[in-house]
Amino acid sequence: MNPSAAWLKASVLAAVGMPVLLFLAVATSSFFRRPWPERWVGALTQAGLLASLGALLWALFMLAATGWTPAVLSLGGGWVTGGTFAFDFLIDGWSLGFAILSVAICGVVSSFSFRYLHLEPGFHRYFILLIAFVVGILLVSLAGSIEVLCAGWEILGLSSALLVAFFHERPAPVANGFRVLAFYRIGDACMLSAAVLLHHWGGNGSLSMLFSGAEGISRLGAEHAGIIAALLIAAAAAKSALLPFSTWLPRAMEGPTPSSAVYYGALSIHAGCFLLLRASPLLQHSP
Repeated sequence: MNPSAAWLKASVLAAVGMPVLLFLAVATSSFFRRPWPERWVGALTQAGLLASLGALLWALFMLAATGWTPAVLSLGGGWVTGGTFAFDFLIDGWSLGFAILSVAICGVVSSFSFRYLHLEPGFHRYFILLIAFVVGILLVSLAGSIEVLCAGWEILGLSSALLVAFFHERPAPVANGFRVLAFYRIGDACMLSAAVLLHHWGGNGSLSMLFSGAEGISRLGAEHAGIIAALLIAAAAAKSALLPFSTWLPRAMEGPTPSSAVYYGALSIHAGCFLLLRASPLLQHSP
């Protein structure tokens, strides 16, 4: 592996690992009823997201140094017999671009949230959900295998629904959070079905194969590729509140005001659009 490629992969691992470690630290302290002071949580969250953003920008620079050649970072397969499950990141201009945008927006929102939710009883819970949201959006952005995409998709949906139900002392936010989660379950079922069928028909969960257009269709078969494409469209529609799944969107406004910027205002609702953008070669060549 040449030095540029090694630095590229190390930067991506650092960008994803920082929010994961931040989530574990903040969640563990709250779980044992020893929550950190608000200023610690705010400062650590902003520092962690800034470090993640810096690592992503460095990865983009390294990708440019390698001539914008896409790279796959594999963290190991063989989780089950046969090695068909893998934890892969697909590193290219699209994935890094959306990841950089996502972390930058979440960093700005976290700075505003620290002031907006000052002395709010659910302050620590909010930041735990916000950090989990960052982990989910990074996995969706950088997914190189269907397993990573499904994991990020689930984390994104669960954290978003819990943000809607944040003010759980009132019945309306809880009911609306359940409604959002119910619609998300439909999209999640379609995503899981696409993952199972991709493994069954394609032999592995590689997204680079799935999104390679005519080449991917030749490996999957036209009918199989069309079915997977339809399932991805349904999953994206449920996540992005497109018809006929749009009725949950007005109910999402029960959550805290800052969460709207990362939820139905900017990132979560556009994760489906990003998925369709990534899958555009498959969509263009499918029946």
